[in-house]
Amino acid sequence: MIDLPISDLSLMLAYSFTLMGSIQWIIRLTVDVMIQMTSAERVIEYIDLEPEESSRVRNFQSIPPQWPIGGIVFDNLSFRYSSISPWALHNLNISIQPNEKVEVPSPKR
Repeated sequence: MIDLPISDLSLMLAYSFTLMGSIQWIIRLTVDVMIQMTSAERVIEYIDLEPEESSRVRNFQSIPPQWPIGGIVFDNLSFRYSSISPWALHNLNISIQPNEKVEVPSPKR
């Protein structure tokens, strides 16, 4: 058996913990560099891509002033979110003309 004073053993143990912390820090930095390099590689890939054909609409036609021309009619419309929930809409009768805007607010909870 080796005759080693407790002070030397404590010092070796303290240095080994310090060394492990340094190794963990180096590994973490290495992983961070690898992640950053992956991001840089993606940027380089996008830079090297061939430009795509223009996505502009050709032969654009403006919407005619009479559009839309139809309306919406609901007769006795009932709606609920599930078969056990109360009716959200019940026997709704409404006629919506072209260019009208309708808002259906929800109840406060």
